Amino acid sequence: MTLAPRTRIFLLALLTWLLLSLLAIGAMLFTQYLQISSSFEQDTRILNRLLTQRAEQHDAILASIGATQTLSPIPSPFELSGFAEAIRSRYPQVAGIANWQYLNHRSGPQLQWRTGAAPIDWPDGESLFDIPADKDWLGVERAPGDRHVLVSRQQTYDGDVELTVLLIDPTALLRQEDLPSEQMGFRLVAPVGDIPVLDNPAPRSNSVRVNWMEPPRYDHPLSIASQPFLLHAWRPVYLQELAPDRLVALVALIAVMVTLLTRLLVQRQYARSIARSSANQLARERLRASTTVEATADALIAFDRNGRITLVNPAARMLAELSEQVLTLDVDQTLHLARADMEARRYPILDTIRSRQDVLELPEGLLLSLPEGGQRMVEGALSPLFDEVGDFHGGVLTFRDIGPFRRRALAALEGAERRLRENEALLTRVTQESSLAEMASGIAHELNQPLTAILSRSQATLRLLRESPEEWAQACDVLEGTVKQAKRAGDIVLRLRSLAMRQRFTEQPLELNQVVRHGLALLSEDLARLKIKVKDGLAADLPVMHGDPIQLEQVIVNLIRNAMDAISRAQPKQGRIRLSSTLLTGGQLSLSIEDNGSGIAEADLPRLFEPFFTTRNDGMGLGLAICHNIVSAHGGTLQAENLPEGGARFVLVLPLTKEPD
Repeated sequence: MTLAPRTRIFLLALLTWLLLSLLAIGAMLFTQYLQISSSFEQDTRILNRLLTQRAEQHDAILASIGATQTLSPIPSPFELSGFAEAIRSRYPQVAGIANWQYLNHRSGPQLQWRTGAAPIDWPDGESLFDIPADKDWLGVERAPGDRHVLVSRQQTYDGDVELTVLLIDPTALLRQEDLPSEQMGFRLVAPVGDIPVLDNPAPRSNSVRVNWMEPPRYDHPLSIASQPFLLHAWRPVYLQELAPDRLVALVALIAVMVTLLTRLLVQRQYARSIARSSANQLARERLRASTTVEATADALIAFDRNGRITLVNPAARMLAELSEQVLTLDVDQTLHLARADMEARRYPILDTIRSRQDVLELPEGLLLSLPEGGQRMVEGALSPLFDEVGDFHGGVLTFRDIGPFRRRALAALEGAERRLRENEALLTRVTQESSLAEMASGIAHELNQPLTAILSRSQATLRLLRESPEEWAQACDVLEGTVKQAKRAGDIVLRLRSLAMRQRFTEQPLELNQVVRHGLALLSEDLARLKIKVKDGLAADLPVMHGDPIQLEQVIVNLIRNAMDAISRAQPKQGRIRLSSTLLTGGQLSLSIEDNGSGIAEADLPRLFEPFFTTRNDGMGLGLAICHNIVSAHGGTLQAENLPEGGARFVLVLPLTKEPD
């Protein structure tokens, strides 16, 4: 029986999960056991050191008492027992200290002195002398009440045998808080006779004990030559220490991973099936696309990133007269495209499209040179192709023959554009003539008044001199007025020249505040005569700008004079002019001139800077126009507005350095 592919995958996943789970559980249990063993070994070494310290204390006590036997004179039993009691009181595990002497075989061992425990707690004296002992280690004998004694044998100067005995209480040998671990059991055994000195079984635990796992053990003597007791230690292993929750989590994690891997394999198999289906569909689409390209009426040539031709449809072979061996040839060498006005220079197909991101229309008037001679005017487009990472991969050139009709249409269009340009030139000339006529009319109107005054005054002077030659004084007054009118006519002409010609100035460093103060100095007498107060709001430490100080001074004087005229017309109780300057962002300086005069009519604001526009009966309408022209020549702006409380404000904005024209 053959299993389905998906069923085989699921069975393989199940076996993989079981195998990985067993391996992971084994590795985790082994790791946990090594950790428990390492911790147990460290605890037993600590325990060995603690017991060795206690044995060294016992050795030191016996040595101290033995040393008193060599004193001269020998201390009395009372003194020795007092000395022993003083020592014993410092060590809680020492229940008592006694001394026996063996004088002869008939009298037996005689107790010399004893301190601490009652006589009932001590072993029989005869048994103490039977303990095998020599100079290298201490003898051990059981005592009542699960106690034991340490016996030190010493030969006196007269040949008698003397025993010093320590009664050890094992329950006081180690305190519970001194134990390095509460989960271990241990036993301390004398090296001769296998006498248990201390027995501490492992405590009970609420967790299940793991019997199939060998508990770690430790068997080693104490590190003291005089008391080489054997330390036997062991530690049971409990289920809780093996982290069963982690084992379950690990098995579950492996199950999740195997499940994800199974899904990945299933999806991969499904993707392969989809890929095969997509490949078949792609092959069909390629066949359909190839058929479409072959059947299209426009010429189509595809090329790669190096310019080698990869595809040519029949329309392109026919239109460009290409051979069958055109594939893999260079597209720029195969197709000779050039503009009609630059036939000697090829149109670079590959270099043109390499840096483009979108479709590029072929330039107009493009000629295709044929291999057998002749040319065809074509139009079309270049389209770049990119790979999956967005890099240039090649391009597609589509083109078609424009034909005679297109050439006639282009010729007609060129003729229409030529006529349009001629009409635009004619319209410009007519507009210029109209503007010249309007300007001439304005000039005639402005010059008519002073010239009429000059004519009438001259005629009156002639009549006066003919009729009354003696009236020379009156004639001089009339001639002075004539000269004044002639000067006015000349001033009008000069201002018209300044307005008609673009202002040119000599650029040099200047301080705007200094130019303003020079202008105020020129008008100081008129300001004092009209009793107008000037408020100085000029900012300090303004940067140096570049411009023509004479022309800018002319602008400032003209604006201040206009403010004085507005104040004279309004006649306020106290005429005021406020001057303020500041540095703007972007490298510009601003100058504001405010007055409390009559202000500007809202209808006159849009025409304020037009030539010949004035609101005064004796004005020419050229002052503000010339100011605007000077400011524009410096690359700045001049604006006017009314103040809410009355009066007007002119704002002059100038760059620190004029941009080149």
